[in-house]
Amino acid sequence: MNTIVEVILPLPVKSNFHYKVPEILRDQVAVGKRVLVSFGKRKIYTGLIRKVEELSSEEEGAKLKYLEEILDPEPSFKEAQLALFDWIAYYYSCTAGEVFKAALPVGLKPESALKVEMMPGLNW
Repeated sequence: MNTIVEVILPLPVKSNFHYKVPEILRDQVAVGKRVLVSFGKRKIYTGLIRKVEELSSEEEGAKLKYLEEILDPEPSFKEAQLALFDWIAYYYSCTAGEVFKAALPVGLKPESALKVEMMPGLNW
């Protein structure tokens, strides 16, 4: 079985995007968590898991890209908030991605193109 997630990206596009979940991250995925995904050839975006699905056929998800990383230990958004995003997008004739981008606090904005990690073995 393949686990597939539907991800809202902070882009003005009408549909959400689907990604395969690597085996190592399978037990960590949940609706409302922020994730890093690759989009296009070189871009990486912070997205929001909208739906988690199981596919029985390997072929159905064969051309999908994999999730890069899950950013939250617990969901950042509840199902009621995601439903509100959908309603706002409908009411204001915009996309769920634009609502997601506007809803995040400044420190969590998904526009950063820089990823910073601690190197193993460094003691600060």
